[in-house]
Amino acid sequence: IVAPDYTEGADLSAAGTANCYIAPEHGTAYTFDATTQGNGCATTGIAPQPLRGGVSARLIWQTGSVPDAVVREIGYDGRRISFKTGAEYGNAVIGLFDRNDVCLWSWHIWATDCNLVGMSLSYSTGAQFMCRNLGAETEDWQDPRYRGLYYEWGRKDPFPYPAAQSGSAMTKVHYGEGFSLRTYRPRSDERITPAWATAHPTTFIAGVENVSGTPAYSSSWLTQPSANLWGNASTGFYSTESAKSIYDPCPPGWKLPDPEAWDLSIFRGREETPGYGWFMVYDGPGNSIYHPYVGVLSAELNGNASFSYTTSWGHLWTNAPGLKNPMSALVDAQCATGIDILS
Repeated sequence: IVAPDYTEGADLSAAGTANCYIAPEHGTAYTFDATTQGNGCATTGIAPQPLRGGVSARLIWQTGSVPDAVVREIGYDGRRISFKTGAEYGNAVIGLFDRNDVCLWSWHIWATDCNLVGMSLSYSTGAQFMCRNLGAETEDWQDPRYRGLYYEWGRKDPFPYPAAQSGSAMTKVHYGEGFSLRTYRPRSDERITPAWATAHPTTFIAGVENVSGTPAYSSSWLTQPSANLWGNASTGFYSTESAKSIYDPCPPGWKLPDPEAWDLSIFRGREETPGYGWFMVYDGPGNSIYHPYVGVLSAELNGNASFSYTTSWGHLWTNAPGLKNPMSALVDAQCATGIDILS
């Protein structure tokens, strides 16, 4: 991995475009390319298109104790988006909008001073993993901010974490004008596409309904489910071949892991921390990674979103939707981590 040179006024996309950028310094100006969808690379079943028609950029949401705690002073010059970081570490999402105020694309800003390269974890499978989930805001595994952000499979835009270790409430975030957390359950006659999801970055999309209004037997938020949105190379279920796609939520230098990177034979033991998660030991004593009990973010029947908390298991996404059924694992939002893109 080549670590980007994040200096004063640095171009965050200099090491490659992505849907997530790391901004490590407080009170610092940054810019990034706003003409490219994700990494701009074609992958199996996915073809990027240039971002055209943007007229403005603005905040979609951010964490923090005050509205401008993480990012502020967002600007757009027709090709690049600029912003300044605030006084707190955290997460933010910035969107590019057209003249009709439609969100054309959006980017996750992960304000953290964590050295993801220096603290990465090398597994015997050859995968080099991040030391934490995407968007994690603390090293305290007893803090819900340690869980990182939540994702629906195949979507690039994150959802916030829960407010507490247990319970169903989401942490308080500051939304930009016109945005809030929403859930939407499409009718079976509606066409929901990745483009629709991109234009609605704060909408949790539940499985489609039958025309009668009862839930259909589908776990996908897509009208036509795709197994390739996150770079899986198979047109069926999954393969060991993968590449970073335009919808991958990781920062430059990282991509979502394929299922083979999670070969459980690498783990030599585990130590539970009751109510929080597991320390998974790999490749000998002293080497461990902590996996919190993240639970899942789901849509309720009343249209709200809430967390289903667990005290015994957690989820992490791979770039494949399911081992046997490409329709599976596509609705509930769970946490994600990344591996070295060279793995």
